Amino acid sequence: EALHGNIILLSSAPTPNPVSVENGGCVARFTLQSFADGIAVIEIFDALGRTVSHQSISLQAKQPVSCSLDLRSSPAGNYFYTIRYTSSFGTTVRNGSVVLIR
Repeated sequence: EALHGNIILLSSAPTPNPVSVENGGCVARFTLQSFADGIAVIEIFDALGRTVSHQSISLQAKQPVSCSLDLRSSPAGNYFYTIRYTSSFGTTVRNGSVVLIR
C-alpha cells in the first residue's frame, strides 16, 4: 500500500490456508514488516461479521514480526481478517480470509 509515495507495510499470506488441527494446529501464521514505526491492529471476524479476535502489535521500521491468526477455539468455517496499520505516514488496511476445517 503506498501513501504519500511510500510503501509502509508488507504482509505475507497466512499459511497454512486452509488451517486444521492436522494442518497448523488451527493457527495460521504470517509476517508483517513496516517501513515506519507504528501499530498494527489485527481483527478476525466470522462469516456473520462477529469479532472472533482482536490484537494490537507494535511494529518498528524494517523489523519483520511473526504474527498468527489463532482459531483454536473457533468452529469450522470461513473467517475474515483485517490488518489496520497506522504510522506517521497514515493508515493502510489489508483484508483477507482463512478457512478452518475441523
